[in-house]
Amino acid sequence: MKKRLLPIIAFMIIILSFNKPVPGGAEEVAQEGSELAAEEVSEGNGGPLDFSPGTYSLGGFPRATTLLDIDSDGHLDIVVTNPEKHNITILLNRGDGTFEPKKDYPIDGYPISIISTDIDGDSKTDLVVLDSEGKVRTFFNTGEGTLSAGRTYPVVVYSFSISASDVNQDGAIDLIVLSAETHTVLLNDGKGGFDTILAYPGGVNAPTKITADLNADSRSDMILGDKEGVSVLLNNGDETFSSGTGYATGKMPVAAAMGDLDSDQEADLVVANYVGNTISILKSNGDGTFQEAINYPSGKGPNSITLGDIDGDEDMDIIVTNGLSRDVTVFINNTVRPLEVITDSLPQGRRGTSYITTLEAKGGAPPYNWTVISGSLPPTLHLNPETGEMFSLDKHHGEAEAPQDVASGFSLRPKSGSKTPGKGNDEEEGARDEKGEDKGEPLPSLDPPCFCLKAPAGLYRFTVRVADSASHSTTADLN
Repeated sequence: MKKRLLPIIAFMIIILSFNKPVPGGAEEVAQEGSELAAEEVSEGNGGPLDFSPGTYSLGGFPRATTLLDIDSDGHLDIVVTNPEKHNITILLNRGDGTFEPKKDYPIDGYPISIISTDIDGDSKTDLVVLDSEGKVRTFFNTGEGTLSAGRTYPVVVYSFSISASDVNQDGAIDLIVLSAETHTVLLNDGKGGFDTILAYPGGVNAPTKITADLNADSRSDMILGDKEGVSVLLNNGDETFSSGTGYATGKMPVAAAMGDLDSDQEADLVVANYVGNTISILKSNGDGTFQEAINYPSGKGPNSITLGDIDGDEDMDIIVTNGLSRDVTVFINNTVRPLEVITDSLPQGRRGTSYITTLEAKGGAPPYNWTVISGSLPPTLHLNPETGEMFSLDKHHGEAEAPQDVASGFSLRPKSGSKTPGKGNDEEEGARDEKGEDKGEPLPSLDPPCFCLKAPAGLYRFTVRVADSASHSTTADLN
């Protein structure tokens, strides 16, 4: 059965009172790049996890985060709500997983929840902030690293969650706000305005749940938070759920998110433990069960988790707000991804013409080494084991010696400047016309091996193996 990659999903238990900050300075960067030691080492699906944390001091009581590219440089920046300081903080990404000094934007209220989405249809990701006093505020992205304040819209006081969805399917992103008694829908006018506000009775309790298909049966399962762990309830398909399987985490799990941390195409679970001052990672087995939690130290009072590719290496990093230590920790994911051949087909060759293509792989520990382990390449087609290049003609066209054919041991073309048997020195040094002017280096008159495909027409099948520097290997069937 084919595995499916689950989307990133999060739940959050709301802390109703803001704790006093602990004494200490407010340096921009408290700690960066130190190696992170887990309480145990995971050897499960996708290889052992490896994270490097960097901690950035913000002051106040950081509460929630979202990710977006504010300055249009191709890197995800971090935006943090800080209700105690009545502001949101922006950390601009330098492109290597570290961040510039913070920029604060004042908010007239207690910002508690935040999302990033394009609300005005200009293809730039904007911000929407919910505060506990019952206000939704919009901020438009200028694309130059700054935000332009939009309007404020009223919702129910003590609302605690905001999300985005095209509710009326008109192509514009609407907003959904949840409270304990009411859920409110703010309809987008298509330009980033939300004058149509619809309130519906029936709210939700703050300790909400994760709903996701955990075992690939097309049914929504549930993950619920508890005092010192989480419970997984699988959907039976008859409007009932299993009795639940419990997994221990740290003390007082208050927030969680799901995403593939080890590139095994399964969504793993990350939990923030407010009293335990840790985050717990539970790697998915792909069948609705999880491995034992691995606990990593965080700041004090971790209260929200966001996942995203911060350093641009195509894997999920972890961003955690720590309310009591007044900072945010970025866990850069250094986990070695499984070795994989990403070339799934080859361009068609034509007899009598040159052919060059390159096999590609990802993951593992480069450099790679390529070999053909079954079948055979078409005649006159060769594979460079170090680069994965398949060729019938040296791409440098006379600038360097062509690669050697391992089987026959001859160069695919003669060396530039070599003597040609049976020719005089004039031809060796370059031919001249009747006036004695240099006409350039003559073409060699050897009967050289043809650099074109000589293979008879047909379909050629073969299997390649790629191995990395850590002796991991994988194979792929090509034709």
